Amino acid sequence: MRRISVEPGKKYILDQQTGTEANLSLLFWDDTGRSLQANVSKPNFGTLHLELRASNKFPGARSLYILNNGRINVF
Repeated sequence: MRRISVEPGKKYILDQQTGTEANLSLLFWDDTGRSLQANVSKPNFGTLHLELRASNKFPGARSLYILNNGRINVF
């Protein structure tokens, strides 16, 4: 497992192959305990865009599961 501190507005690239690679899980949290909302979009075939924003919903989103078939589950 690798931990990355995310800075506002910064882009991160995860090198992920298609089809034969294992599914990918991302866990995220706010160090102050605030709830987060994950907005997921796919602007083109090779790009997945994940935007994390503060939210008033409880408990909020905490994980993103990217399946190797391109499907995405947000929990």
